[in-house]
Amino acid sequence: MAAWQQNVEQFPVDGLLPKDETGALEFLKGSASEKWDGRGVIVAIFDTGVDPAAAGLQTTPDGRPKVVDIIDGTGSGDVDTSNVVEGEKEIKGLSGRTLRLGNWKNPSGKWHIGMISAYELFSKPLVDRVKKERQKTFDIQQREAKTKALRELDDFDRQNPDKNKLEGDKSTERKELEARVNQLDELSKSYSDRGPLMDVICFHDGDRWNAVVDTRSSGDLTSAKVMTDYHVERQYDRMSDVDMMSYCINIYEEGNIVSIVTDCSPHGTHVAGIVGAHHPQQPELNGVAPGVQIVSVKIGDHRQGSEEIGTSVVRGLIAAKRNGCDVINMSYGEAANRPNVGRTIEIIKEFVNRHDIIFVCSGGNNGPALSSVGCPGGSTAGVIGVGAYVSSQMMPTEYSLREKLPDIMYTWSSRGPTFDGDRGISICAPGGAFAAVPNWTLQKYQHMNGTSMSSPNACGAIALVLSALKDKGVKYRPHSVKVGVENTAKLIPGAEPWAVGCGCIRVREAFEYISKSPHNPDLRYEIKIKQKRGIYLRSLRETSRPHEFTVTVDAVWHEDTPNPDKVQYERRILLKSTENWVKCPQYLVSTSGSRNISVRVDPTALEEGRAYYTEVQGFDSDVPQAGPVFRIPITVIKPTAPPSDGEFKVEGNAEFTSGGLKRIFLQPPHGVSSADITIKREDSDTSRMFVIHTQQVKRHVPYRDTEVQQFFRLQPTESKTFHVPILQDIPLEVCLGQFWNSLGKSKMSYTISYHGVNLENSGGFILNGNDSILRIDAQSTTRMEDISPSVKVSQLQRPVRPSESNISPLDSIRDVLPDNRNILQLVLTYKFKLEDKVEDLFCFLPSHSPLLYESPFESQLWFIYDTNKKFIGSGDSYSERYKFSLQKGDYIVRLQLRHDSKETLEKHKNDILMIQHKISDTDLKGLDFKIYSNVQDAVAEGKTYSRKKLGKDKWTSIHVKAVGTQSSKLIKAGDTLLGHFTVLKDYKQPFRYIVPLAKISEKNETNPAEKILTGEEKYKKFLLDQTVTFLGTLLGKKDYETFYTVVDQVPNASDHLPLLQLVLQAHEEKKEKEKVLEKSGEILGKISEKEMAAHYGTKVDNSDPEQLRVRKEWDETKEIYINTLHRRSVAFAELGSTKEAEETKKELKKWVEEDNVKLLALEATQNKLQGHHALSLAAATKKLSSLSASDSTKKDLLDRQIECVKALGWNHWSDYLSQNKLTSYPVHYRPF
Repeated sequence: MAAWQQNVEQFPVDGLLPKDETGALEFLKGSASEKWDGRGVIVAIFDTGVDPAAAGLQTTPDGRPKVVDIIDGTGSGDVDTSNVVEGEKEIKGLSGRTLRLGNWKNPSGKWHIGMISAYELFSKPLVDRVKKERQKTFDIQQREAKTKALRELDDFDRQNPDKNKLEGDKSTERKELEARVNQLDELSKSYSDRGPLMDVICFHDGDRWNAVVDTRSSGDLTSAKVMTDYHVERQYDRMSDVDMMSYCINIYEEGNIVSIVTDCSPHGTHVAGIVGAHHPQQPELNGVAPGVQIVSVKIGDHRQGSEEIGTSVVRGLIAAKRNGCDVINMSYGEAANRPNVGRTIEIIKEFVNRHDIIFVCSGGNNGPALSSVGCPGGSTAGVIGVGAYVSSQMMPTEYSLREKLPDIMYTWSSRGPTFDGDRGISICAPGGAFAAVPNWTLQKYQHMNGTSMSSPNACGAIALVLSALKDKGVKYRPHSVKVGVENTAKLIPGAEPWAVGCGCIRVREAFEYISKSPHNPDLRYEIKIKQKRGIYLRSLRETSRPHEFTVTVDAVWHEDTPNPDKVQYERRILLKSTENWVKCPQYLVSTSGSRNISVRVDPTALEEGRAYYTEVQGFDSDVPQAGPVFRIPITVIKPTAPPSDGEFKVEGNAEFTSGGLKRIFLQPPHGVSSADITIKREDSDTSRMFVIHTQQVKRHVPYRDTEVQQFFRLQPTESKTFHVPILQDIPLEVCLGQFWNSLGKSKMSYTISYHGVNLENSGGFILNGNDSILRIDAQSTTRMEDISPSVKVSQLQRPVRPSESNISPLDSIRDVLPDNRNILQLVLTYKFKLEDKVEDLFCFLPSHSPLLYESPFESQLWFIYDTNKKFIGSGDSYSERYKFSLQKGDYIVRLQLRHDSKETLEKHKNDILMIQHKISDTDLKGLDFKIYSNVQDAVAEGKTYSRKKLGKDKWTSIHVKAVGTQSSKLIKAGDTLLGHFTVLKDYKQPFRYIVPLAKISEKNETNPAEKILTGEEKYKKFLLDQTVTFLGTLLGKKDYETFYTVVDQVPNASDHLPLLQLVLQAHEEKKEKEKVLEKSGEILGKISEKEMAAHYGTKVDNSDPEQLRVRKEWDETKEIYINTLHRRSVAFAELGSTKEAEETKKELKKWVEEDNVKLLALEATQNKLQGHHALSLAAATKKLSSLSASDSTKKDLLDRQIECVKALGWNHWSDYLSQNKLTSYPVHYRPF
């Protein structure tokens, strides 16, 4: 035997997907029945979507399909197929392709058609990978075209060596050849692959709806896979061998919506694999409950970067009930500003308590500070919130750790309690695993960790328990299961209750507890303490005296419980407190309904600077050994009082081992506004990973808004300082720790130095208009401070009222709650205009943002479009996460609110939308925020405030005034400029400046460009203006017959230039070139070029209303003159009258700049007619780059580009530009 063979050990496979820690492995091996592997249990996976083709997700051990339904709750894959066409063998798709149909049964002959880009269905990593693959093919075609163009130019130059002697056609020929080379380069600059455009067809075969997706983008559908709703036949396919993306189909709204379901991240598949993957050949990779079946609900929205939305959670709950799901696992969550409230939360609780679906959810990865649990997992009554720990078995296999450590909580696992006093975490489970991931990742398995992994581990364990209970016929409800797993959980030594809950779930113990429980599972207890679920004392004031709490213990029956059972119910309860600083009654007789008890909490003798947890537990006196039937959680954090000697510094030392934490609880001195926390390594060992996490709990403010959290490395003797903003008079937790897998012991010293400035201003930091002065009084509260006040604004905010509102019912399948409560949508439409390019634009409803789970609505989903319906981006509850760069132009926002009460939605039909975006210093040029030390200097705009030292308890007055006026087109009267007022380094307060109305000149108090008309003249002008507007609408609809009928009825129509201009446009659209020449000649004959030139040769006095009025009239006339010359020249060119076309073009050049769109379009037309396609392309491309999306000429120029590249044989650019046009001018708005 070779030396290397002597010490080879077998790989410890049990640590890959942990099952031993929960007893799941032993339960599976030692079960009385093989049916106890999860079979008979359906688990809904609320996540990013599950790939049904991923390893281990095809069948259960007994051969049943693993994934029984797949739903996209977000709507991100919805395709509008409301366009209906008829045909037999072929139809025209929205892509413009001719679609060859298969031999499919379709009695009606009607086909619903739609279109979608594949990239709209892919995650960003997949988009990036596919783009690289497609780029390779595109680059080959581009190189071929470029090589050919260079060769042709080189051949021409060799045949014509003297370029300076080229004239006439030869000169033009060379310009054309040179333009081909240049245009290939120019087009490449704007290349941005938008993905394959896929046609979608939906049809009814007489029995059900079916759909086909042209995943090859070829138009040939004869061999394409026909699919129906996934749950019917469980069909799925892959988009292509390049992307390896699995997809399936669901059809809604009578064929008008086809939902193409894909996953938006590997996360959901990984979670499903932990719950219940089945690997016959590799059982060590089996999920915890390999016998379960799975319903995949995608709650992560592609459009939001895989963030969940309320809509998807509610649709998921509806789908879970429809599919008969027993358990839901949701490895998602957010920070909420209030626990256990909100429409989505109430619907979750309804499905748990009324419809008996167990809801298991991750607690969050935002630890280690207290009160960092997420929502809904750690903050919702009835939900089993799961924390994450790492077992010693997992350490060598999953993390390749050099040594095994004792079981320990992950450093980042979120901790309770919730803001309303609940413990937050119910149980914990192993939080890491190797499990399957989607095929598009090009991997079979992947390692992930988080409470996202501990939750499905616990969920799989619960599924094992349920399969055994079902097999034995034991009745249970979600609450009885929750009590069972909590009362039998195994504590992790040294773990805090806020992190571990009741401990690690144990499968056999939970099963035996529930199956032998003498308690009626229809009964659950709800604890209420003034609308709270526990007792949470945190401030120095609260912990300096005893408290008496009235606790309501409410016995709540399931709605299906027979009334005689309720009448007969009586339970004699023993009450126990686990700590002597909490006093409670000894006994409680519970009957149906509510009983109150008094609980006294006396924290006065507790040591300062520590956190304490205890419970008042209620036991059934008949079976006290069965554990608590309810718990009243109590958390007390007793902060250290501020030093009485006035010292504004706290110092200390700490020693750490792997995963060790030190919590420091402080009551900051009054007036403190920030702290600098310096941490220093005091040992000489190797570099290690540490964490600092500070937290202040403020009423109705989510933890993310009051925390500072950072993981960092420190070398021996190295120090690092963190700046922490401090909320006035609110206790501060400073949690320091060594990361769980950072091996070895460390010593650390810390110094917390307080800084403080007390700012007083009764009106808030709002400056209203140029003539207002904002006074702020500042006091140094802790020490001598360096005061250097300044104002910096960086954001613009503008309110917009809705232009339209509409309430309508949503889909009758996926949007109907139990008891036939159809969810309704309120769609609000907002329009806004940007006068220049902006960065970081987002939208929000002030009354609803940033609320998700705690919102009174299921969603506040908003989409931004340009005026052509091109989708730009979307956002939801946390609007600031979704920012966009927009060009100058007009835009539309469509926003959806969902609720099942029409009356509730009616109240919000006029909700104001806020548009917010970044502004630059250039935008603010001319406007300055000056700081003065007194009001006299501020009024006179005299001496400004000088930087000064301010002694402790000393005051200074600060006066802020806006001086000057900004000239940016972006900023309008009534806008609000947002920024910060800074008085100390790193101490900033929000600042708002309301832009005032522009000052009106005394000479020009009315619109000078408006001629004073008599009543009769006003009436006639109104009628004519309305007629012109109506005629324009008819042209837009191509209703020429009605158009000419109306024109003939207008009195003196031949004298009205705008009307004649519309007639000229109609002739041009109908390709009536001779009539274009006739009508353009008529219009030009009515305009005196000589008079117009004379007018523009004189200067206008802007203070003279009459001169301004005349200038406006000539501006309108000039625009008509230019449009007429352009149309006339094009008509001459198309008729072959080159000389006349050049003469008209020469006249046009007198009145426009070289880059004018009319001139460029004319040159493009002339070049095209002469076969100079590259020169025509150059003219079109040049102007396109400067046009906004709302410019009406842009679409025509795109058509011109496509014609040119086709004529040049550049098929790769023809395909790209054609697709670009289709995505820029879609038929429909995207479905919500």
